[in-house]
Amino acid sequence: MTTNPLRELDEALHEGSLVAVIGAGVSRTAGYPLWGALIDRLHEKAESLMPGAKQGGSREKRWIRATPSYVQQLRAMDDVLWRAEEYRRLFDEVDPTIFQDLIRDTFKPRRKPPRSALIDAVVRLPFRHVLNTNYDRSLQDAYAAVDPDRRVAEWYIRAELQGFLGHAWGASSERYLVYLHGVYSRPESVVLSERDYVDRYMANDDASKKLFALFITNRMVFIGFSLTDPELVYLLRVAHAHLGGARPRHFAFLPRQKGWTTDVEEATRSTYRGKYGVEPIFYDAPNHNHGALVKMLRGLDPRNGREREMLMASPAAAENRDDPHKGRFGGAWRANGLSLRAAVNEDAEDPGWFHIEMWVGADPGRLFDGKVTFHLHPTFRPAVQAVKVRKGRARIERWAYGAFTVGAVADDGTTLELDLAQDVPGAPPLFTSR
Repeated sequence: MTTNPLRELDEALHEGSLVAVIGAGVSRTAGYPLWGALIDRLHEKAESLMPGAKQGGSREKRWIRATPSYVQQLRAMDDVLWRAEEYRRLFDEVDPTIFQDLIRDTFKPRRKPPRSALIDAVVRLPFRHVLNTNYDRSLQDAYAAVDPDRRVAEWYIRAELQGFLGHAWGASSERYLVYLHGVYSRPESVVLSERDYVDRYMANDDASKKLFALFITNRMVFIGFSLTDPELVYLLRVAHAHLGGARPRHFAFLPRQKGWTTDVEEATRSTYRGKYGVEPIFYDAPNHNHGALVKMLRGLDPRNGREREMLMASPAAAENRDDPHKGRFGGAWRANGLSLRAAVNEDAEDPGWFHIEMWVGADPGRLFDGKVTFHLHPTFRPAVQAVKVRKGRARIERWAYGAFTVGAVADDGTTLELDLAQDVPGAPPLFTSR
């Protein structure tokens, strides 16, 4: 098995053994708030219920019992679980439906939901199961269109949970989308505040045991999930320790932060690997734009030929940075009346990626038929491909991030070698420098 994280994830995905854990970063692309923004909404609601605040509508005025300075102190707290707990307590002293109505209103389906390329890319991948920590239905609605046979279960509902757990291990072909922390339509099921986490994970360890078993026996990939959820992160640490600190078995797509150096990235990688047993796969996210993540996910789908080819030729998929075919095929691009040539052009729609056309042709009068076997860099899939000679030429096209040496072997045994960094007239300097 390859040791490259992206390729290892790709293998697990298409073997049908990968479970996705979906965080708020995914639902955010459908117009829903991240956890921090949700806590801020609770704060704004608390401010609107303070004496002297304007309350619209015809309902009787209701005021929370807290001073303005106390409410402002809550905003300054770092413990978001306890902040949510205190806001909820203040609401419940007035009317328990305040919190429930806020959850319903915040996460209900939108009349005109924005199209989320990220959600679309997620639901088209063959994850065995999906654990959804979000409260909205955007993921479920997307699955209804592309994977209608995927079952839906709520961890909160015992019968549905048992149904999922009955298919979570073994060779079952059933696929599930599981609401791990509740759904907006049943606010009583939502896990958000301190009391919710205590009830779910501490007062009764049943949920922790089941999740621990899932982390031990399945391979997970975290998408839109920052690994700040306290109990899930704790269970990851316990599971990693239980496995004796073995090499990471889980994956997480993580955005590179602005100003990161290579050392910062490597230190972050080391932390995730050593502490949680999670292998990070980094992507660029300028101005919180996650288009690069969408491209990665689309590239994992074999139905997207060009995106997959580009992903598998990218640095993230590189198993090594060497040029393994250099000198392996005789070092000459011309031999025995045959020649191996190439043309390289930068993609106008996606600068930094290059289209490569490679071909083997014959000198005038030289008989040339049969097949030519091209040997590409090992990061390509397939890396070796036989191509039939048509009209005196065997031709192959690929997308690549940078240069490499290609080898070609004709049916008569002639071997040819072309260094794309040195032997292609007019090749873009950016391509040849990589």
